[in-house]
Amino acid sequence: GGGGGGGAYPLRAVGPNASSSAPDADPPGGSDVRRPRGSDRSEVKNRWNALHEDLEAMLDDVEDGNKPRYDECAQLVKEALDMPKKESDVGDSFTEDINKTISKILRHSGRVRDWLATFRDELREKPTGVLLAPLRKLLEKGKSLDFRVAEVEFLENFIAKSNSWEARMEKLYASSTTPTLTEIRDLLASAHTLPFSPRPAAKIKEKVARALAIQGKVDAWSAPPPPDFNLRAAQMLHRDAAKVGIQFPALEALGAEVEKAEAWELAANKVFRAPGRHGEVVALKREGDMLMVNFDDILGRLEEKVQKSEAWVKALRGKLGAGPDVGLVELMAVIRKGLSSGEATRRDLTDLIAQGMKNPTVVDEFLCLRAEYEAYKWSRKADEALSGGPAVSKLGEMLSHCGKIREPLPLTRADKEAWEIRGHEPVQALYDACQAWLGTY
Repeated sequence: GGGGGGGAYPLRAVGPNASSSAPDADPPGGSDVRRPRGSDRSEVKNRWNALHEDLEAMLDDVEDGNKPRYDECAQLVKEALDMPKKESDVGDSFTEDINKTISKILRHSGRVRDWLATFRDELREKPTGVLLAPLRKLLEKGKSLDFRVAEVEFLENFIAKSNSWEARMEKLYASSTTPTLTEIRDLLASAHTLPFSPRPAAKIKEKVARALAIQGKVDAWSAPPPPDFNLRAAQMLHRDAAKVGIQFPALEALGAEVEKAEAWELAANKVFRAPGRHGEVVALKREGDMLMVNFDDILGRLEEKVQKSEAWVKALRGKLGAGPDVGLVELMAVIRKGLSSGEATRRDLTDLIAQGMKNPTVVDEFLCLRAEYEAYKWSRKADEALSGGPAVSKLGEMLSHCGKIREPLPLTRADKEAWEIRGHEPVQALYDACQAWLGTY
């Protein structure tokens, strides 16, 4: 609408709500206009004279650079178009003069009409928001118009507020840290106070929508995850979240989950390259079951490994009559007894060792069985050495091998040291005696 305040041309009544409607009609001369009831030649002449004075005064202001209000211009021209036709006297040049005055005013107002058309086009509400750069150029053109236009004042105020909003946005993004969702929402809330949404605000609104969509997916997570939400899908979702350029809870949660899943996958692949300790594989599978990323294929393969190894353990304990409640130290005593009980049992146990070498995981029972079997063979060699007088170097090799048998045992340090290999003490005593004797020569 036009600018507020009292009119500069008191002979004409200009309403405060008059709009900047373009005075684009032709001058009134020569057209037959309906006469108001009760009008006469004298009244019409007086009204035309008064209107002419106002139009001339406005034209003087325009040509002197005083910038009259454009809504007053529109009102005066409209009044001229609505006035009844003035009947000309002989030699009367009034009609020609007023037509010239109106034509001049219309020429001056032509730039305003063009400016207003551009103004309305640029500020048409768009989903992508309005661009400020063209509006800044439009404002400069508006300031050079011959009339004061209310829309120029509106535009100047809007751009000033938008500039302030953009400065706040730039300061937020210039920080070394990524802005948070709360900060971005506050920024958007301040943009909503503007008459029109700047283009950057529309783009930020899209980012917030993307962040909230990702947040919704993360909030909907549950264990077990859906089949299609594998590690690659989680990584892609995390990359999409990072590209939003906003810190929000899902970004941190998703990043932590992806990092955990990546580390878990590396550990699982390591198990597939070489057998891992059975307890660690069981724990790895349990951890995988709790992940928010789907690893059904890997978990299935781990489960297969666990079941195969546990079947071997069940066969060993069944052969020895040692249930699952029998601890490793007690189990080793049962194994030692079995190895010494006869050839048949010893053969069955050596077969189990051969089978256990193929286990997909390294079970504690296998380490105990192998250690006892190695100790059994070592003890028989020790008997031969003690009865046959071996070389000192041979005794040293035997003692070194004895330590290697003990080392892999899955026992506590105290239980490992307490575990005895028959014949170790006499071999150690013979070796020490030989070393002492050699030391005297």
